[in-house]
Amino acid sequence: MHSIKDTSRFIEMEALTSMPFNSQYKKLGDSSTIYKGTFVVAVYEDNIYNCVSGIISPPVRKWLSDFHITEMKENLYVTAIENLYKKIDYLQLTMQYNQELIDEAEFDYELETHEDRYLIKVNDNFSTEEFDIAMAITQKLKNRIYSSDEVAEMFSIPLEKVDNLLVVYEQVKYNISE
Repeated sequence: MHSIKDTSRFIEMEALTSMPFNSQYKKLGDSSTIYKGTFVVAVYEDNIYNCVSGIISPPVRKWLSDFHITEMKENLYVTAIENLYKKIDYLQLTMQYNQELIDEAEFDYELETHEDRYLIKVNDNFSTEEFDIAMAITQKLKNRIYSSDEVAEMFSIPLEKVDNLLVVYEQVKYNISE
């Protein structure tokens, strides 16, 4: 953990007009706590922490929330595209093997030496909020209903988490109570 000794180079709250790309936004607590509306923005640049904290007005809170959601959407889009490319690369490799353009040893060697090119890694820290956004993304992709496996593969979500969250999602969507 870094300690902050020299605060003279912090950004003044009035000078914070936009969120830098390397900033971290963290809400404190949830809407039911005494922390409602509080925030911390920390930017680490040139070995200096620039921090702003306080209570924000509803318009600024909405702006920060929108920024946070946009950042999550971007991460999910990038993950989905990267996973699509991994699937395509794996299918091409499998096709080469099936057409006997490469043998089993070459196939295995390629998978072992270039694991990141073919292996879709699961994000065990996938949040419910990210899942809601992922479901909104899949709903925008028309003419297809996605299975749990497809959603898990697309967004690197653990399959059991998708299954659990889909049950909750469907209950909320259709206002079903247990």
